Amino acid sequence: SIESVKVGEANEILIKTRYPDPLLLTKLAQVMIMEANFTDFDNPIGTGPYKFGGWEKGSEILLLRNLFYWGSQPFFGKVHLLKIADKVERVNALQNQDIDILINVPPDKVEDLSNFHLKFIPSLEVGFLMFNLDNKYFSNKSIRQAISMALNRKSFLTLANGYAHLVNQFVSSGVFGYNPDLPELNFDLPHAKQIWSDEVNSFESIQIEFDFPANLKLLGDYVRDQLTQLGIEVKLNPLSETELQEKIKSGQSGFYYLGWRSDLGDAFDFLEAVAHSKAENSEFGIFNGMSLNDSTLDKLIEDSLQNLNVKERLAEMQKAMQILMEGVIGIPLFETDFIFAYQKDLNFEPHLDGAVFVSEISKINPKK
Repeated sequence: SIESVKVGEANEILIKTRYPDPLLLTKLAQVMIMEANFTDFDNPIGTGPYKFGGWEKGSEILLLRNLFYWGSQPFFGKVHLLKIADKVERVNALQNQDIDILINVPPDKVEDLSNFHLKFIPSLEVGFLMFNLDNKYFSNKSIRQAISMALNRKSFLTLANGYAHLVNQFVSSGVFGYNPDLPELNFDLPHAKQIWSDEVNSFESIQIEFDFPANLKLLGDYVRDQLTQLGIEVKLNPLSETELQEKIKSGQSGFYYLGWRSDLGDAFDFLEAVAHSKAENSEFGIFNGMSLNDSTLDKLIEDSLQNLNVKERLAEMQKAMQILMEGVIGIPLFETDFIFAYQKDLNFEPHLDGAVFVSEISKINPKK
């Protein structure tokens, strides 16, 4: 949305946008600040309470207390940020006190960490199934409704060992644009079978292909087994994240799983990229693999893009979410928890977006 950026008077930057942008300040908070013409990215700089102390690429970063920081000095003089790919090794590192904080605890390892402090916050990431409306079966809303009602979504929570909860729309309750008035999704297999029998010839063999991330094998099994009850033969097609994204973006997937995290705490990124019709040379509809093209929905999304009136903008986004759910363009499944485990002698509180600011962490009753 930015048209130009100019230097103003002392400590002043003048930003001109092409249109009113209600998310401008939120987006600017994601911008990294560096010197002009900076090129030495092996030795990054920063303006925060810590400075760069060195790294082993792909495994560890060392941060050192910045004695010239304009604010208060952080508690810890040195901080090691470690990347440990194996989840068992990560948990062992905490249990052996080799690390103090474990970010993104594997759900199946939570019970092994009962001797540590645990924090659970919403991940802001919702997982859902999506239909391509160009498919000869999924173009029929009644068939999409039958499939939605045939899925026992509670069973999908086992994917996160219970550290997740069901959702009834494509963003979580902590996201701006969430519509609290939408009804819960019902599991009603008898009704689903009745709808199916009214819409599909009983002698017709229905085969569909389901695209999903290869690391979510259990999810694929659930979808296949539950839809078998409607007489649907599901061919599972596990893909890498990149392969799945490209297939969705090209509109070649008929039925697929997509997870979406609202990093800005706002539903607009989902509405812009997934729900809006595809538009040439635009971010609109870049992940719209549903062949969804609704002019009313598009206008609501575009209006919310420029509306600086908070109440009006919220109403536009909530109406857009209502249209999506009433059209059964997909099936929201669950939102997972973001899990943190840490040593009991730490003062630590994760942010709602999952970010960890080491400068805010200290020891409880530190030794002199």
